[in-house]
This record gives sequence, C-alpha cells and structure tokens, in this order.
Amino acid sequence: MSFLTRYTHSSLLSTFSNSARCLRQRSDIGLLPSRVILVRNFPPKSTVADFLALKGTSHPIESIITTGLRKNTVEICYLEAASAKCTWYNGRNNLMLDGQPLSIRFQPPRRLPVEVVAAIGLYGASRGVVFRSFRGLTKKKLEEDMTRRFGKLERIWVQQEQDFGIVTFLQLQDAIKAKKTLQDEGWLVNFWESLLPQPTKTIRRADPELARHGVLLEGLRDPTPRSVLRHLNDILHFRNGDPIRIDAKDKGAILIFNSPLNAKRICEFYKPPPGVHMELIDTNPPSRRECAAVQVGASRTVVIEGYKKSAQITFDRVHEDFSKFGEIFYVYINPAKAHARVVFTNLASSLKAIEHIHENCQEYEIYHGAHITYARLLNEKEKISPLRPIVIRPALSDKSSSHLIKSAPSTKDFERTSNPRNALMDPDAEVEFDHWHFIDCSPDLGEVDWVEHRDEATGRTRLDVSPRRKEQ
Repeated sequence: MSFLTRYTHSSLLSTFSNSARCLRQRSDIGLLPSRVILVRNFPPKSTVADFLALKGTSHPIESIITTGLRKNTVEICYLEAASAKCTWYNGRNNLMLDGQPLSIRFQPPRRLPVEVVAAIGLYGASRGVVFRSFRGLTKKKLEEDMTRRFGKLERIWVQQEQDFGIVTFLQLQDAIKAKKTLQDEGWLVNFWESLLPQPTKTIRRADPELARHGVLLEGLRDPTPRSVLRHLNDILHFRNGDPIRIDAKDKGAILIFNSPLNAKRICEFYKPPPGVHMELIDTNPPSRRECAAVQVGASRTVVIEGYKKSAQITFDRVHEDFSKFGEIFYVYINPAKAHARVVFTNLASSLKAIEHIHENCQEYEIYHGAHITYARLLNEKEKISPLRPIVIRPALSDKSSSHLIKSAPSTKDFERTSNPRNALMDPDAEVEFDHWHFIDCSPDLGEVDWVEHRDEATGRTRLDVSPRRKEQ
C-alpha cells in the first residue's frame, strides 16, 4: 500500500484544489485500489501489443494513453485493480521488452464508468471490434475512417480475402460508440469478447457442487420472483448482489446465482418453511457477459442519489420510468435524503436501465442533480464506490443557455477533457470527469414500511418501500 500513500501525499496534492471538499476526496480515493499503471522506459520501436504479449500483463483494459506523456511512457488503465497489481508485481521481477527493463508504477485511482459496466454485461464490450464485411474498404482506408470518426487505434488486423478483421481501439468507450454507430448503419460488426475470468473456476474441480449455479424452491404458494425475493430479502446480502435473477416455474422458482459458492451457502444456512423443498441443482449458468459485469460492479439495484427534491418524484413516477426495463422487485424512496432505489428481479433489467439512462439523459431531467449507479456492498478498504456514476444535469433553456455560447468548449478543451488522464490531472476538468461523490450503497435500509399496491384494472401488484415514520 506504500504506492497509494505516496500518491495521496504528493501527486494528488497538486492535482486537486485546496478546498475542503477536495481534501476530503483526496483521503477517500487514497483508499481506493488503483487500476492504472504507468510503464516507463518503453522501447520506441515496440508497440502496446508487444507489451501485452509479456507474461502477466494481458488483462481486459479500459484505456491506453500513449500521447501527452513523457517520452517512452505508456499509461494503461485496466478494468480491475487486481489486473494492475498483477502487472505491477511482474514489473518488480525485471520485466523486459526488446532488451530494455521496464519501470512500472501505479497512477492515482480512476473509477470505472457505470455505462461501461452495462455495455460489458449486455454486449461483452471490449476494445476490439470484429468486422465481417469491409464494404470494399482497404485496410488503410478503414484505419483512417475509424480513427477520424471514433478515436485512435491500437492496431488493426485484416484478412482481406475473407472480408474479416479486428479493429482494436485505445479506448474502450470509443469501441462501444463505434460498434453501436456502425450497427445502426448496417455494418456487420460485434465485439471481440475478451471477458474477465470467473473467480470460482479454479476451485470447481475440488468440489463438484461449486459448478451448480441454481437453487430450486418447490411448494411455494406464490412462486413469482417478487414474492420469492420478498421472502428471502433479510438473508440475501451477498457482496456481489446475488442472485442475479429468479426464474418462476409451476409452484416453484429457481434462483440463479453468479457465484456457485453463494448458492451453496443458501442451501446450508436457510431453513425453508414447512412444505417448501429446497435443493442445489444443475441449471444453465449466467452468461459470461453477466458474470463479467458483476465482477466489475453490476447488480440488480439501481441507486438514484442526490436529486433535487421535488414533489413530482413519487412511487408512481419511478415505477413508470423504470418498469419498461423489466420486472421490479421494489422501489425505495427516502424524500428527506433525496435517495431512491429501483431493485429489479433480473440483472439484465438493471443493465438495460443504465444503458438507456446514459444514452437518453434528457428523458430523466426530473431527477436532475442525481448520481445514478449500481448498489454494491463496499469492502472494508473502500470508502467510496469504484464505479463512476451517471450525473443527470438539467437541460438549459434557450434563454438561459444563450449567455453560455461564448464559453462553449473549444476543440482544445474537448481534447483535454475527453482524455481520462488529462481530466483527472486538470483541477477544472476533474470536476466534470468525476467529483467522487459518495453514494450510500448499503443494503441496510434501516426500519422501513413495505406497502403492496394492486392495480385492479390489470391485476398487477407492486411493492413500495419507505422509511418508517416515527410516532409522535
């Protein structure tokens, strides 16, 4: 942890302003493991691909920065802090590239955008975009077109005879934008899925039960996902948000867990009521995309924190805005703290919600000021979530925005803030990039009231949860 202490007391001191808010942020991010490394003494003729071919360095990456740094220096931001630590550890053992010893250091922590997590869970997003048709473009023309439209490339591989190739961007978000835009234009493209490994894979050989992701509950009066989760709500407090979904069946339900170990724990410690049978079963496991998203922070719960208090933000409105993404377990609103949560019965629903909010922020202006992210239990060493939330900003009217036209960002300003590293190191840009707002993600809501509403017209029910009112 010495490297974190060093950055906390030196580099970060010059990064942020001297306000009380920034001093508090400095202490918080010092306890957040860093995903970012700086590789120095990088051989001029070597490429990033050469470095990633070295033992212990090839892990899923969010971004690579090769410009705007010192000479012969490359910055790599991995998806996980554990990947950066692995590379740093290998660097201590005389990591060599093209005959030159490399120097690897940690950089200040940087949070992973929550919309990137959603793209990983929904599409298996990575920096590599697979092309199954070039539409007659040559390799050089394709490279120029992709760079001009979406961002810098790490490399491009083309098999012209089969009309097939892989374009690898330096930035994961550039690849996400490219894949979406090109698909909308009719291109045959998809992600080259280099997903994160599942942590339980290495111990399944020792215990066959750790290959079982499902828990079957039979004999239930009401096997709907909402009813099952309500019954188990007091014991389902796993750090990764398990289970990721509930599949209903005749007089029963199957709980699907991301971690087979959590499924086994439920069967060992939960005693079902009389007449209800429970067992660990073999079932279709969660997709690798969903597992990867959970590993970097996704959950079934979407938190809406810090919105401007308004009488328009009601249970009816929140249900209306979020039910289109999938079945909702419950909605929690604490008006006094401007805090709300939407808990879905399926992880896929929360992934779709985050993606849609990110792409259509204007539809959620009623929540302006809100920070929207996934709810996850933080570990003992974390004071702040490792995920960067979506911030809902109010739309400016024509009248209010007219005086701001002169201060619109120039091309130079855009380049400065679009680079994650520049945004972090620039005090002004940092506030726009991530102001490290603390969000309460604890599953413990305290004393609450559960209210079930039934729509007589449709026969559907919903659950609303609010803080228990103190008796006068």
